[in-house]
Amino acid sequence: MTNSHPLVSGFQSPYSCSPYSGPGDNPSLAFVSAGPLLGPLGFLDLTGTDQVIVGGESGRGFRACDDAWGRQIRDSCVSQSIAFFFKQTAARRAGTRPYLVEDNGSCWTWQPTPGRLLPPIEVDPPGTELPVLD
Repeated sequence: MTNSHPLVSGFQSPYSCSPYSGPGDNPSLAFVSAGPLLGPLGFLDLTGTDQVIVGGESGRGFRACDDAWGRQIRDSCVSQSIAFFFKQTAARRAGTRPYLVEDNGSCWTWQPTPGRLLPPIEVDPPGTELPVLD
């Protein structure tokens, strides 16, 4: 389990993940931590999962994380009413760009709320000029 905490990660390989809740038969919350996300996972059956956390790899020698892969996981979460949190994109520094970019260029973030799927929040990426209102 590269770059993951064994009590919250379900990441088994760069291209698959499954829920892992830690020791015990009846966890209070079950998470899937898809990170570092190194490829598309397709539609995920998230039965028994309370939250999915997605993140790209950080640090020296980080590998790319395509926003389409994160959106695909997000869509699986939304269709199953599972809480979704996009932690960061792939970058040398952890916490870089904590939002997904849609095909139309809009940028969205989600609050980390285990067990509750909240609506996304649109964000203006740093360096973006805001329109001047007359």
